[in-house]
Amino acid sequence: MSCTLKNMSREAIISPHLDDAVLSCWHRLEQPDTQVVTVFSGIPTQRKPSTWDAATGFRTPEEAMNARIKENLVALRNTASVAVNLDYIDHAYRDSPPDVDRITEDVLRATHDDAVFIAAAGVTQYLRKPHPDHEATRAVGKRLMELGRTVLFYADVPYILPRFRHVGWHERLPIEGIKKKLGLDVVSEPYELSEVQQARKWQAVHAYSSQFPLLNEDSRRALVKPEVYRWEVIFRPV
Repeated sequence: MSCTLKNMSREAIISPHLDDAVLSCWHRLEQPDTQVVTVFSGIPTQRKPSTWDAATGFRTPEEAMNARIKENLVALRNTASVAVNLDYIDHAYRDSPPDVDRITEDVLRATHDDAVFIAAAGVTQYLRKPHPDHEATRAVGKRLMELGRTVLFYADVPYILPRFRHVGWHERLPIEGIKKKLGLDVVSEPYELSEVQQARKWQAVHAYSSQFPLLNEDSRRALVKPEVYRWEVIFRPV
């Protein structure tokens, strides 16, 4: 089964980091005037890199974030989307939870007045530890819903993938658990990418050259499996 989203108005993809929209919502990025709003793309003031940044070869947080911003522009270069980067700091560099209300206000200021939002669902398979930045992005999506805006949610790749067998992963998502995690009644809408889209997504994902090796290793090498590039999933509130 495949399903498309009716494009009634312009869309804004809310991405926790500078790769999540490409990894998880590629099929929307080829739509004209789509905005990719990356929440946690601010440059930390600390001098010491996080464990992740050090493992990906960076000497300072500033060096890491500047490189990732450039990689994101390369990844989005062959799409119709526009990058919008907010100044919030990655969880590895902050001491307290982010202000969801403030992020929501900034998202609204940065996006089209008629935007339909597609936010990271922030859910994982097999009870793995959730990522606080993805959870915060989900909270922003829910806050936008409370304000009367239309919001959909996308399945976070690779975090939502099964740990081992990836063929048909879109059909094996635990929808009842996802509903509970979202706190919403939703339907799952899988989207099958064409061979051309899969090839373009593969190229874009590999544009994140500093992040890909470690992210792939952490996801049990899921990001080298063709099946992972074939399907994406949207959760639509009902």
